[in-house]
Amino acid sequence: MTSTSFVGGLKGRQALFPASSSAALGLRVSDIIRPLINANYEGEIYQAAIQPPSLAERVFTALADAKIWTSKIAMHISVADRDRYFRQLDLLHDCDDWFEDDSPIQLESYKSFIRFMLFVNSPSKPSLAMSSRGILSAIWINEADRLTVEFEPNNAVRWVVSHKVGELTERAAGTTTVDRLMHNLEPYNPQGWFGLA
Repeated sequence: MTSTSFVGGLKGRQALFPASSSAALGLRVSDIIRPLINANYEGEIYQAAIQPPSLAERVFTALADAKIWTSKIAMHISVADRDRYFRQLDLLHDCDDWFEDDSPIQLESYKSFIRFMLFVNSPSKPSLAMSSRGILSAIWINEADRLTVEFEPNNAVRWVVSHKVGELTERAAGTTTVDRLMHNLEPYNPQGWFGLA
């Protein structure tokens, strides 16, 4: 028995099954519809048919959202930087290396990263990584010193520093916001990581 699609709840019940096929089987549309749904749940038939997006679809949508948002602020980012970020995002979203329950990049995490890069105006570009929750991390290395910043949504950041002082390696971590990160990093000579020295 074939069916045709319909829109608008069950107002057009006759559209569900061509009259010729249902009549040939001795069925009325009401005989088919009534057991399937209750009048209080109009639309349940087509809602049940909706499948959650596949991993590939979720990845495609997340990357498209990030790139579209970037295009809206393109006047603030050089073409070289934009292309570099896009290449890194594409590499991070290689579905062959993913588990089905991994999350693609969260747009708000990506926005926090870009805002920081515009704020610090650094010629030094970080390596990027991403958690299974879709949170973007950036890693800067300057000789023995290492800075890792996790960019959360809404301009929140978590940072971890490994800083060499003579023979001693100091480690520190904290949480702050994009606009306060440089202030938090001052004791560790952040200019070296960001190429601002």
